[in-house]
Amino acid sequence: MKNLFLLIILSFVAIAIVYSCGSNEPDEPTESEFTQTELALHGGDSKYWILSKETFNGVDITASYLECELDNVYIFDKYENHSIDAGSTKCENNPEPDVKRGYYKLDEANSTLEIGSSDTIYTVRIMELSTSILKWDIEVDGEVIEKTFERQ
Repeated sequence: MKNLFLLIILSFVAIAIVYSCGSNEPDEPTESEFTQTELALHGGDSKYWILSKETFNGVDITASYLECELDNVYIFDKYENHSIDAGSTKCENNPEPDVKRGYYKLDEANSTLEIGSSDTIYTVRIMELSTSILKWDIEVDGEVIEKTFERQ
């Protein structure tokens, strides 16, 4: 009787294992929870960007940045957190913290990006977004500021 009970239990376990392995039919592809634009923006857990060019009303002002500012790292993660890390070169007498934290939100059309921190909220228009380039512009008091970032 004991052997019969053990045989029945083993049969159920064997059937469960075979059933859990499934058939040879391919699984249905699953849709990503993110759009292609969102995937390009954060592409995994986090995406790191370095400012490569900034223009003010079409005039390149990138050269006006200090060397210690040009290696700042702009970070966007998949949880809509945004931060700016001071990078490896620190500015002397810099009143800014080494890391500035905030959030970001893409609009439904993925054409604008709201970026906020404890003291500032601004919305930029996404001009280009790929796995290697993030480019946006913003109009402030009639002046157009355009920033281009490269993936680090």
